[in-house]
Amino acid sequence: MHVTGDKFVFDVNKAVLKSISGAAKVVVDKVATNNKGGVSIVGYQGQILDVGFALNQDPAMIKAGKSVLTGAQRNCSLRNQDIFNYMSDGDVIFKFKRDTDFQRLVSASCR
Repeated sequence: MHVTGDKFVFDVNKAVLKSISGAAKVVVDKVATNNKGGVSIVGYQGQILDVGFALNQDPAMIKAGKSVLTGAQRNCSLRNQDIFNYMSDGDVIFKFKRDTDFQRLVSASCR
């Protein structure tokens, strides 16, 4: 159960997302660079921050990269360095503790 109240169901044997309440989705079992890493979510009413896909690494680790925010009100690209903190131990952490702070960045960056 997500904080939004949406229910995410996973196939634990295949380690893939099966469904999200309130959304249609398409899962492509074969992970490839030309199919968004294998998962597409369609028709979700909330916001989705797609950090992207990178072979052999977390795409959020690419500081110069961009993530795509998709939502009912807007779609835009955000710079990874604006949404993540890069720790000295190599960990990547979402910068925002409150949604209002993140939405302030979205309002300023997505016009």
